[in-house]
Amino acid sequence: MPKQTVSEGDDNYPLAEDTLFAARVGLVIHRKTEYELKPHHKKVIDGKAKVGDKEWYEAWEWPFFVTEPGFEGLEVAGNTDPRITMAEGDKARGWYETILDTKIALGDDIDTDLLNGLACIITVKHRPPRSYNGRSYFESEVDDVFPLTVREDAPPF
Repeated sequence: MPKQTVSEGDDNYPLAEDTLFAARVGLVIHRKTEYELKPHHKKVIDGKAKVGDKEWYEAWEWPFFVTEPGFEGLEVAGNTDPRITMAEGDKARGWYETILDTKIALGDDIDTDLLNGLACIITVKHRPPRSYNGRSYFESEVDDVFPLTVREDAPPF
């Protein structure tokens, strides 16, 4: 059973924003999810699609398992584009390079399985609360990934 210490701020979220948490990376998975277009979707507004048309969303889902004392056992995930590119600000490349402490060059082969179990430091951001069937949900997602060196007091992993 997960244990935690209540943090400052909004008590509905177990992990505070703008706080460095020790974590380990899990297996990165490629997720493909179908969804229906809503009236506010750009394609519907532009007349290129109708409300209810099906689209696909693809992403790499990066699970992180918090190892920070008081928060052990909590899992929080982050999503990136389902590929690594040399484009400026590519989040997947930044996380991969940070966790492996390496630099990727154009044409390099990458394997996200190499990340499984490696230690790093993460920050989270809170998603807006949502309700479903009368129950409220307060979820967080990984905002950024840092090397262990960002914290002098990082706990043992």
